[in-house]
Amino acid sequence: MRPARVSVLLRPAAAYFGRFVPGRSAAQKAAVPRLYNLMPQKSEATLTQHRGRGALICFEGLDRSGKSTQSKRLLEYLKQQGDVELWRFPDRETPTGTLITAYLENAESLDDRAVHLLYSANRWEKMQGMVKKLESGTTILLDRYAYSGAAYTAAKNIQGASLAWCQASDAGLPAPDRTIYLHMSPTAAASRSGYGKERYENIRFQEQVAQQYNALAQQEPASWSIVDADQDVDVLSTEIQHLAMTVLDDVKQGRALRHLRPPDEPVLTLHALQVLKRSHAFGFHKCHGSRGKVKGRRPRMWNTMN
Repeated sequence: MRPARVSVLLRPAAAYFGRFVPGRSAAQKAAVPRLYNLMPQKSEATLTQHRGRGALICFEGLDRSGKSTQSKRLLEYLKQQGDVELWRFPDRETPTGTLITAYLENAESLDDRAVHLLYSANRWEKMQGMVKKLESGTTILLDRYAYSGAAYTAAKNIQGASLAWCQASDAGLPAPDRTIYLHMSPTAAASRSGYGKERYENIRFQEQVAQQYNALAQQEPASWSIVDADQDVDVLSTEIQHLAMTVLDDVKQGRALRHLRPPDEPVLTLHALQVLKRSHAFGFHKCHGSRGKVKGRRPRMWNTMN
């Protein structure tokens, strides 16, 4: 693939993240639309009122936690219920997928932020086809999705690449009706065959990934199900089948197809505002009396904290 093609795929994401480049004025940042607004969206009426669609069920978990095995088992089980497909992310057959494969096999060295956007672009390449399948009544099982992208990049502890930053480029993608998180300790996962062949398969890093997954699960407790991936394979399959049937029943009752929302804009913490309060740049040093009480009119930003 020529570099120019990659740059075209990443252009929308670059436009979004350009808002956070240091030194840009507020007007310049505001002039750049959210990535969420750059992407084609279904109307809220369509997402809310459409009935007879397929369900979207996502499998997430650490490397070697059994996602592929359990997603395949659920695929065979749900074939009795109607049309169902299993999709894997990243899709290594797409233009971005070939670059991702080279990176994972240690054949390419890329900036971590570029890698994150490649993974996100890989999901966006499949978005329209996914929505069409769901609307036609086909249930889609996902072996990894946007949550993996956010968890793995945030686990690298890159300056400026917080979990919210990592989630931003996937805002607007279809949201799973249910995310099944296969919980397993990194040590247990490392004992499974084939572990260590790819870049991210080491215990220390997987521990960081697990922490990010926990944070993601806390964001959406109503749509995440955490299951013990270290139990008997057949017992686990039965548990997952019951979860899936509950989701299919909810969708048949008319549950709306949601989409991933952009994370909230970064906000100043109370501690940060206390620091600013003492800053000469904001003129707070002129507002204090002998007892520390604020005199006169306070800046509007400070008023919002009360």
